[in-house]
Amino acid sequence: MASFPWERGNEMRKQLGAAVLALVVLSALPGAAAEGDRDATWVRAPRPEDMLSVWPDAAMRRGQGGRATIKCKVNVQGGLFDCLVVRESPAGAGFGEAALIMAPQFIMKPALRNGQPVVSEVTIPIAFGAPGAQTGSRIPGGTSFSPDPSIPQRVLTNIPWTQAPTYAETVAAYPAKAREQGVGGRVALTCTFARTGAIGSCDVLREEPEGLGFGKAARTLARSFAGPASADDGKPVQGAVVQIAVAFDPRMLTASVPVTGRVRWAALPSGEEFAASFSAPTASIGVDEVRVLLGCTIDAHGGLQECKVDREEPGGHAFGRAALSLAPKFRVRIWSDEGLPMIGGVVHLPIRYKYRDPAPSAAKP
Repeated sequence: MASFPWERGNEMRKQLGAAVLALVVLSALPGAAAEGDRDATWVRAPRPEDMLSVWPDAAMRRGQGGRATIKCKVNVQGGLFDCLVVRESPAGAGFGEAALIMAPQFIMKPALRNGQPVVSEVTIPIAFGAPGAQTGSRIPGGTSFSPDPSIPQRVLTNIPWTQAPTYAETVAAYPAKAREQGVGGRVALTCTFARTGAIGSCDVLREEPEGLGFGKAARTLARSFAGPASADDGKPVQGAVVQIAVAFDPRMLTASVPVTGRVRWAALPSGEEFAASFSAPTASIGVDEVRVLLGCTIDAHGGLQECKVDREEPGGHAFGRAALSLAPKFRVRIWSDEGLPMIGGVVHLPIRYKYRDPAPSAAKP
């Protein structure tokens, strides 16, 4: 969990406006589009006041602007994941991290290939136009989240959630009007941490489409989130802000297999644990590589339950059983970057073990 201090001021919002901001999306899908093909496109970009809300504190005090370019993948629901900073100017001023924090607010239409949504990549350059030194020197510290002007606002990212909405809870929260129409939606929330790591005081930053109840549904689901009481730096999370993406996919209403997000691992087996499970039987039958595919259900803590062997190569040597013994060592992050639930979803876990003979020991004199 990363922590970044930002300071936001109402005076700044009034004086700057949209003229200080620029944002362009470049799709990484190349070539001319055939019929039924489309690159990822904007539905809605952050507003100027949203960009001001994540302006790095030190840069804002100096009246300093900057630029950042992030590269992200876009999933089939139009959410961003696997975002990283590819360029930042001036270096180390915090504008790259500011751009990453805004990722839940980017709402896009997914790329299409042969008329079907596919995962794609986008490169997003963002210009934080310089507000000027005079403006920057007069910025108050108080915000709607932090009324005390002496306390800069902390924004936490990459939260290792200890509690999150389940797949069943997300489906149950699907707004009735959107359910009837078979329409999907996306919401970006901004919420404040309590002393215990639970969150509250959630506001809707983005809701697309509006008027179907997605914002209200997302705020209901937010009650199920909780994280650690302390950040990585040891400071309490109380009073810090987090932005959360929540996605509602209409396939959730009919799919026989849960529609969940991309797996991010919270824990993996060590090399020694792999070796303990596979090296002895692999060496004994003269096989140097083993492949097993497991199908598992994700439990409330991100652990893998009800695992079954879907495929095993070579077969007949209990390698599937060895892979099953490793399954408790894996743990999944329980809410995806794209805003989709993971608890109650199914993960297909490929396990590959390659055996290598130990190097021969040196001959004794």
